[in-house]
This record gives sequence, structure tokens and C-alpha cells, in this order.
Amino acid sequence: IEANLHESIRVADMAEQARMSERTFYRKFSETIGITPSKYLEQLRLNRAKQLLEANVLIKTVAIEVGFRSEAGFRSSFESRFGMSPSAYQRIHARK
Repeated sequence: IEANLHESIRVADMAEQARMSERTFYRKFSETIGITPSKYLEQLRLNRAKQLLEANVLIKTVAIEVGFRSEAGFRSSFESRFGMSPSAYQRIHARK
């Protein structure tokens, strides 16, 4: 999953990869990891986004690299998760 964050990844795709029905995969994944597959995927994407922002990558590029369909959707998810905008995070944490 981490190598393909830029791609559209659906729970159905993960279930197929695990050779399970989508319902069984969802249940087992949630029981094992403690969150839903889609929330887990979002966490992976946003954590990778933080790394890219720290490396001073443009926000528009970050959004694409981590698999968000729009920059606005990325900004909204990032702010919900971390309590600040991607640009504010980048100003504070970017390596110079």
C-alpha cells in the first residue's frame, strides 16, 4: 500500500489482494488494526504528506503524490487530522 499511495486504492482492492471477501477483510482488518481500512489508508497518506511537506515539496504536488483527488480535499483532511493547514505545517517544519 505504501508504495502505491499515489494511486486510487479501494478497500475492495485490498480485500482482493488478501484473497478475502470485502466484508471479511473489512471486519478482520478493523479487529486487528483497530481502525477501518479506509482510515488506515488515510493515516498512511497523511503521514507521508508530512514527510513531503518537511522536504519542502509544493502542496499541490504533495496532494497528488499521496493520492488525493484534489488539493482542497487534501487540505481539509490534513487540517482535520493535524489541526493546522499543510502550509502552516510546512512553514514550521520544512527543512531549509
